[in-house]
Amino acid sequence: MGRLIVLKAVAVLIGLFLAIAGVSHAAESTQKFGDPAERSLEAGSVELIQNANGRVVEVRVADCELCDRTSYLPRPNLEVEISGEDISREDFSVYSGRPGSIVFNEKDYMVFGVYYWGARSMEDNR
Repeated sequence: MGRLIVLKAVAVLIGLFLAIAGVSHAAESTQKFGDPAERSLEAGSVELIQNANGRVVEVRVADCELCDRTSYLPRPNLEVEISGEDISREDFSVYSGRPGSIVFNEKDYMVFGVYYWGARSMEDNR
C-alpha cells in the first residue's frame, strides 16, 4: 500500500514537471539551437520575397513581438517547410505570408530555415 502511494506521488510530480515545462515553453517564443548564435522566432506572417528567377532574396516578418527587425536575408540553401514537409520553390507563393517560425544566425541575421504552421494547402496537392 505504501509503495503504491509513493508511485502515485512520483507520477503526479512527473506530470506537474511536464506541465510546467510545456507552459514555460509556450510562453517563450524564442528558442536556442545547437549553435549559440542560432535563434528561432515566431511571427504572425512570414513572407518570402523572390526575384525573377524564383530565388528567395528576402524574408519579411510581421506580427512578431520579439523580432528586432522586419526583414532578414536568406542563406543560399534556405530550408522552407510546412508541418515538417519541404515546400518546393514553385509553391512558395502558396504559403508566403502565413504564420510560421524563422531560424537565423544572430551574428549575421541570415535565415536558414522558414517553418510554416498548419496543414499543406489543397492547392499544393496537384
